[in-house]
Amino acid sequence: MKRPLLFVILAAFIGSIAIDALGARLGWSALMVFLVKLVLLFGLAVIRSGVSRLFMLLYAVLQAIPVFGLTNVALAGPIVIATGFALLWRTYLTRFTRSELTPRHDQAIADGARGPFDEFRRLGFQPVRSADAKGVDFKTIFTYLVSADRRTYAVVTDQLQTLASQVGHRVLVTMDRAALPTAPTELRQLVRTRDLSELVHAHERALAVLASHGHQPDHLVPDRILDISITAERNTIDLLAARPWWVLGQVLLGMIRRERPNSRPITHDPITVNRIERWSQA
Repeated sequence: MKRPLLFVILAAFIGSIAIDALGARLGWSALMVFLVKLVLLFGLAVIRSGVSRLFMLLYAVLQAIPVFGLTNVALAGPIVIATGFALLWRTYLTRFTRSELTPRHDQAIADGARGPFDEFRRLGFQPVRSADAKGVDFKTIFTYLVSADRRTYAVVTDQLQTLASQVGHRVLVTMDRAALPTAPTELRQLVRTRDLSELVHAHERALAVLASHGHQPDHLVPDRILDISITAERNTIDLLAARPWWVLGQVLLGMIRRERPNSRPITHDPITVNRIERWSQA
């Protein structure tokens, strides 16, 4: 645990005890003591973002339980759990919805991404552009490469590897890691592999499936690949920000089905055919 976070947590506990003691000495009401604690917790929450703010909000809810008469555990428990879960979910989504891509003027590669970059080069991909990716609690570099046939571009990072092909205003995506749903214009498949040649082959097989349904990928112009990628990223971010609870429903449904949202392998099976039809109408 980082010291600043430990500091704010300890300050919350010690400060609450001190306020209780002060309130008892001065004869404050329970509501007055609670309001003073809220001022303390709010001040501590702004020191750090993310986990510390979530902790302060949950702690404030717990402090409110006896003040407003919610002493029955059967009633207070679900309220605290639901509130905490909602705050945790919103905090988790914030990591994605507040991220942005900024084009770079040089050809940069993230630390730890040199291996995948060299492997894509070996598979015939050529470097195009790079962009800085920044979020609430992360910072990395996206490096873009394009295939020899100009039908597919790769996005190399230190965390995940992605292949994408543009089909009009829609996009086909193959990646080795996925968590959240994507915009309706994105048809995605998840291929859990460390072998990038298998990732490339899976993407080519998906292109063949789309071709059988009359969807041919656009010929990519290298100078426009970064713009295409940023647009696709922004569409997904807008979806997450506008429909957080729909996104949660899709994640929970995926857990029940034991598959990530919009990540099923793209084959000729009926489920995939229905996905392709919905995607083509998006």
